[in-house]
Amino acid sequence: MEKRLITLLLLLGGSIMMFAQNLTITGLITDENSEPLPFATVSVQGTTEGTLSDVDGKYTISVAAS
Repeated sequence: MEKRLITLLLLLGGSIMMFAQNLTITGLITDENSEPLPFATVSVQGTTEGTLSDVDGKYTISVAAS
């Protein structure tokens, strides 16, 4: 009985992990004159995840789907 319970828990835990996905978010940062803003910081609120925009103001960041 105990082995069956452990096996069931492992299977359920594995299936939950299979559905966890990352989202890739891209964007363009501009200033008040709609000019690209290079090297601006982009971060995910409440985490330590972050990136910088490139010289053209474009950025890409991967975040965990909630």
